[in-house]
Amino acid sequence: MYAARRIRPRTQVPLFTAVVVAFAFFAGCSSSKPASTATTQPASSASAVAVSSPTGNCTHYDDIRVMIFAGLLNNMLTFVAKDAGFFHKNCLNATLVPVASGPAGISQVLSGDLQFSDSSFDNVILARAKGLAIRVVTGESTGVAYALTARKSLPLPDLSKGYPAVMKNLVGKKIGVFGLGTGSELFVRALFQGAGLSPDSATYIGVGSVPTQLTALQNGSVDAIMTADPGDQIAVQEGFGQVVVNLATGEGPSEVRTMGGTFQVKVASEAYLKSHADVARRFVEAYREANAWVHDPANLDALARIMVARAGVATTVPNAEQLNRQLAQLWAGHAGVDVSRASVDAWEKFETHFGNLKSPVSFSDVVWAGAPTAP
Repeated sequence: MYAARRIRPRTQVPLFTAVVVAFAFFAGCSSSKPASTATTQPASSASAVAVSSPTGNCTHYDDIRVMIFAGLLNNMLTFVAKDAGFFHKNCLNATLVPVASGPAGISQVLSGDLQFSDSSFDNVILARAKGLAIRVVTGESTGVAYALTARKSLPLPDLSKGYPAVMKNLVGKKIGVFGLGTGSELFVRALFQGAGLSPDSATYIGVGSVPTQLTALQNGSVDAIMTADPGDQIAVQEGFGQVVVNLATGEGPSEVRTMGGTFQVKVASEAYLKSHADVARRFVEAYREANAWVHDPANLDALARIMVARAGVATTVPNAEQLNRQLAQLWAGHAGVDVSRASVDAWEKFETHFGNLKSPVSFSDVVWAGAPTAP
């Protein structure tokens, strides 16, 4: 059996240039930069999108720095809260900061460089198990977003058989993940283990978020990537990628299919929630309002414009306009602020089953008391 290797890139991979998001995928998306110097969302992006913004009665605006993933569609509620004016309505002056991985964002929340970070729920539950003083503040996306996507030129003789048979074709390969130790790596490991193979069957390489993942896949630095929409869509449309296992459509181990309900969440430090509880409450309210706006069919055209500016595929992609609208509609269906108790329980069982979590973590120990919740 191949021994797993875990490689950190020595330098940031250049941005994918053949297919770019309208905002150029944030050239500063590497987590090697501290948040204080990270490239932040250009102010021009919001002004380029014509949206009728709500108004609030504010005499003071609190500055907050909010993590996003460059080019990731399941940050939809954050983009809408910013560009449709819901942060502003709730007296918040939000700067969106791209960071390459959930654990990197959690570190920056704890250091005070960010007020709110972004993460899939697995990173949060494992961080709490290690005693890190963070809490989930609100949900953002309900769908498991990952799709294991390989180079088009990579031989996959068992691809037509689907999961789990196809996983043996990836033994000994180099697989790019958002960052080492992140949820994306844990999910690849779970795919191997669920297929009866060692989770150490591949070499894992931290390649950052969607833009740099695509570059690494196209130039052959890796054989496959664990990416998220629109990464897999772009790779397939441009002809250099093929989806191997699509977790978003229910493929993979049975444990994955039970986790829908809470996937992407926003996180704050316990210290910040204690000292800035009112800011956190207004932050949650901005997400509630953004969520209601996203789910109103009357706003689909405006939503599509926001998402094209923030995380859309470029016009060089075949059928780009239709694809962008379909992706906006799809991920609007995945948007949700409630943190599901059943989903959290499923996450805990998933992490325990695959050996990542040694002891239970209670719902109240992970989720802030002021967070919106659901059964």
